[in-house]
Amino acid sequence: MKTRLSFYILSVLVLGLVVNTNSQSAGKLSPTNQIKDAPTAAAKLRELYQNRNYESGYELGEKLTAQFPENLELQAWFIVNMARNDYFLSKEAVEAAKKLAENNRENAWAQFALANAYMRGLQYIQNLQKDDLQIKEAISAAERALKLNPDDEDFILLYASSLLMQKKYNEIYALLDQNSSKIKDKSRLLLMKAEVLYRQSVDEKNDEGKKKLSFKSFAKALETSPNSVNANYVYGIYLNYEKRFAEAYSQLKKAAALSPNVLHIRKDFWKTILHGQPAKTDAQRKNEVIADINSLIRLRPNSAKVLETVSAFYEESEMPDKKREVDALILKNFSQSAQAERILIWQIRRFDYFGEDKKIDEKKRLQLVQMIRDFINRPNHFDKNYLGEAYSNLFFQIKDNKNISDAELLQIAEEASKSQQIQPDKTYSMIVAALIDRKMFREGEKFVNIGFEKVKSESEAQRNSVKDEKEIKQNLNEMNSTLHSINGWLFFREARLDEAEKELETAVELNNQDLAAFNRLGQIYEAKNKFDKAEDAYIKGYSSRPSSNELNLKSLKSLYEKRGGNTENFAVYFEKVKVIERQTRKERILSAKIKDAKNISPFILKNLDAKPISLADLKGKVIVINVWGTWCAPCVREMPEIQELYKKYVNDKDVVILTINNDEDLAKVQKFMNERKFNFTVLRDENYLDNVEFPSFPRTWFVDREGKITFDIGFSDKLVEEFGWRIEEMKKMK
Repeated sequence: MKTRLSFYILSVLVLGLVVNTNSQSAGKLSPTNQIKDAPTAAAKLRELYQNRNYESGYELGEKLTAQFPENLELQAWFIVNMARNDYFLSKEAVEAAKKLAENNRENAWAQFALANAYMRGLQYIQNLQKDDLQIKEAISAAERALKLNPDDEDFILLYASSLLMQKKYNEIYALLDQNSSKIKDKSRLLLMKAEVLYRQSVDEKNDEGKKKLSFKSFAKALETSPNSVNANYVYGIYLNYEKRFAEAYSQLKKAAALSPNVLHIRKDFWKTILHGQPAKTDAQRKNEVIADINSLIRLRPNSAKVLETVSAFYEESEMPDKKREVDALILKNFSQSAQAERILIWQIRRFDYFGEDKKIDEKKRLQLVQMIRDFINRPNHFDKNYLGEAYSNLFFQIKDNKNISDAELLQIAEEASKSQQIQPDKTYSMIVAALIDRKMFREGEKFVNIGFEKVKSESEAQRNSVKDEKEIKQNLNEMNSTLHSINGWLFFREARLDEAEKELETAVELNNQDLAAFNRLGQIYEAKNKFDKAEDAYIKGYSSRPSSNELNLKSLKSLYEKRGGNTENFAVYFEKVKVIERQTRKERILSAKIKDAKNISPFILKNLDAKPISLADLKGKVIVINVWGTWCAPCVREMPEIQELYKKYVNDKDVVILTINNDEDLAKVQKFMNERKFNFTVLRDENYLDNVEFPSFPRTWFVDREGKITFDIGFSDKLVEEFGWRIEEMKKMK
C-alpha cells in the first residue's frame, strides 16, 4: 500500500498525541480492583493513550466503563483508545462517540470523543479522496469541545489538529502561542509545533528552512523530556520519514523499551533496524529483527493481533518462510479468530490451481473448492464481506460443474449477493452468465436487477469519498455497461433480439472500450442480418484492446467467411482492418484531451543519484510523468515500455520522460532498475504524491509546454504507440 503523509501526520497529531510521559510501566495494566473511583479510571486510560498503548486502553476501558458507566470523561478516553486500537474498531468508535454526543451535546468530553473518533476514521480513506462530511464533523466537534473546555491542553491540541486538517498553519501557531501557558507539558507543545512545521514544509515544496526548524523543535522536545515515549517515538518516526534511519534507531529503540508491549512502536523499530545500521550485513539486521520479534511474542504470547502484525511485517520485509511460520501458528493456536479468518481468505485468493503447463490442474482446483467450503462452514465469521467473497469464489469454481444442481448453484448465488461487492457489476455479470448457460433466464433477470441496484448504491457511496464528479460518472457508466451487456446477452439467448440490441447498444455507448459488449452486439447484428453493423462492432471491439482480443478477431474471421470471403485472403482483409482500427483508436485517444486543463503541482525531486530535478526548469517542453511503485503489478508491467519510450525520446530536445517512484526503500528501486538494465529517469516521491489527488496506480500525466496536464491516464495496453500519439500531438501545440 502507498504511504500517505497527510493521513500519517493526522494519525500522530490527533489529540496532540505528543505528551511527556516518563512512566517505565507504559505497557502494564492496572487491575480494575485497584481503581476505586471514576477520575482515577479516566486518568489511567489517558495515561495508556498518551503512552500509545491503545490496545490496553481499549481492553481496560471496556471493564472500567462498565464499572463507572456515568463518567463521561472515562467514556471519552475509552472511545479514543478504541478508535486508535484497531482499524476494524474505528467505525464502532465513531458510532459510540455519536451516541455519546447525541445524549450529551453540551458536554466537552462527548465532543472530544466525537472529534477524535472522526479524525481516526479519516486515516483509512484511500488516495487522498477525503470524506468531506466526516472532516466537517470532526472540525465542528473539535471547535465545540474547545469552547466548552478552553483551558485544558488536551482540548487546545485537539483543536490545533483540526486546524491542521484545514492547513491553517498561521492559526495553529497563533493558537499555540496564545495558550502556551495552559499547556503545562512543554515537550508536548514543542512536538506539536515540530509536526506542524514539518507538514507546512512539505506543503510548501519541501521548504528546507521550515524542515530544519521542525527537527530542531523535535530535538528540543526530546531534550525537555528524554524519557517520554512520544518524544522518542515521534522524533524517530519523522527521522525515518526523511530516510534518516541511523539517527532514528536510538529514538525508536528507547520508545520500544519505555513502552515494550506496544505493537506499532515495535513495528516501526523493526523497520529502523533493517534500514538504520549500514555497518551490519543484511543477515545481521534480519537476525536482530527476529530476536526482537521473538521477545515481543514471549511478552505477549496470547495475542493473535501481535502475530498478525508480525506476519505482515515479515511479508513486507521479504521473509516469506518466517511469515508462513507465523501464519501457521495463528491457525493452530487462534483458529477461530478474526486474524485466522483473514489468513484463510488470503490463502484462498492466492491459491494457484494451474499446472506447469499453465492449464487448470483439476485436482488442485478441487482442493481449492474444499478450502472455500471449509471457510464457509466456519462457526464464526467476523467480516461478512469475506463470507460473500467466498460464496462468489465458490460460484465461479463450480458454475460449469454439471453435477451441481440448479438449486444449489442458485443458493450459492443468493449468498454471494448478500455481501458488499467492490465490483458488483463483475459479480452479477458472472452470476447471470452462468444462469444463462443453464437456461435459468427468469432467475438471471432477477440478478441483473439486483446488480443495477448494487451499482447504484456503490456509486452513491463513492460520492462520500471521491471528489471528482467526472470519475464517479465514468465508474458508474462502466459498471452499468457491464450489466446492460449481460442483460442484452440474456435477451439474445431468449431470442428477444430487439430488446437485446437495445441493451447492447446502451452498453457500448456507456463504455466504448468494452470488448465483450461489442462482440455480443456484433452477434446480435449478425442474427438480424445487419452484417455491416456486425463488422463495425467487431472492429470497434478489436480496437478497444488490440493486444489481447482474440474474441473479436475470431468473430471477424467468421463473419468474413460467412459473407463469402476466402480464408486465404483474410490476412489481406485484416491488414485493412488494422489500419481502420489504429485510426479509430488514435482518434479516441486524442479526443480524451482534457479541455479545462489544470497546472501540475510543482516539484523539486531528487533522482536515484540524489540530483535534484525541478519541474520549473522543464517549462517549455512536453513532459511525460509516470507514477509507479515496485509493489504495483500493473506498474511493473508498464516498465519495459516506459524504457522503450524513454529511448525513443531521449534525444528529443522538446520532450522529457520522467517517472516518480513511490517505494520507501531506495535500495529496492535501484535493484529493480539494475536487474532489468533500465535507465529512464526515476524521481523519488519525497512526499510529493501525498498532496496530489489521483485515483490509482499506475498513473501518467502528459504536461504541455505551459505546465498543464493535458492527458491523465491509468494503465496503458499499447504504451509506446499510444503515448507517442499524445506526445506528437502535444508537440504541435505552441
